[in-house]
Amino acid sequence: MNKILIGVTCFYNEEEVERYILELLKQEQETFEFVVSITTNNQNSKDVLLNYFQGLNINKSIIIRVYNADQNLGYLNACLFGIKRCVDEFGIPDWIVISNTDIEFKENSFFSKYMQQQFDEDIWCVGPAIIDNSTQYRNPYIKVRPSKKSLQIKKIIYSSAFLNSLFFRIASFYRKTKEKKQLAMEPSCDLYGIYGCFFIINYSCYEALEAVSKNIFMYGEENLLGEIVRSKKKKTYYWAGSLVYHNNNQVTEKVPDKKKRKWKENSLKFIISNYYK
Repeated sequence: MNKILIGVTCFYNEEEVERYILELLKQEQETFEFVVSITTNNQNSKDVLLNYFQGLNINKSIIIRVYNADQNLGYLNACLFGIKRCVDEFGIPDWIVISNTDIEFKENSFFSKYMQQQFDEDIWCVGPAIIDNSTQYRNPYIKVRPSKKSLQIKKIIYSSAFLNSLFFRIASFYRKTKEKKQLAMEPSCDLYGIYGCFFIINYSCYEALEAVSKNIFMYGEENLLGEIVRSKKKKTYYWAGSLVYHNNNQVTEKVPDKKKRKWKENSLKFIISNYYK
């Protein structure tokens, strides 16, 4: 049977993770099974989740594993932490999903429709249509590779509290202007980077991502993934065949702005120095 491995992280949001699993349990499963890895940063969260799952009537075609990393690894690395352990236990899956837990699938056939697609072998990464609580579609996210200069400017912005605040006030105004236009869903296409709250990769892409991901703690996943796929001469693809709703209820909203700016700056620093000559 085909296998989809889903990696998520739990950072003091056990109830949200529980709701996410309930979303997966609604999904049609005829020709594949789910393996779900959940990575926590403390034993208490792991115990809470395990107790909750014991009370559910979980279909045999969904296997859930909860791992305690004993530290905050960041979004991407926490997901990869659990994924690696599931690969060791259950073998190589057909596709790997890295997902936020503030996600709702707009139809119960999302994964069954996905598994019916005949994607080109060169496609390493796929992002579905995503709409968030601003009512805007977030994919296709980055259509063309950003220039080195644009990333360097962003790095400077993130290094300054004043510039960062000004930048996001302007960006917020721009987003609100776009929201009034009610932009329509775009058709499927190749692109540089997909929106990072939910994406699907093949195993080769996972191996390449896992090899360098430790250099990024938080943020910049879209650019890192875009550069990995590009460096391997493969493709990233936006698939408009099904819709995911992103509630955008981020745990990172509780993190001090100074930390977030530093994480973004460090991510860009790594990407520029390693992928832009």
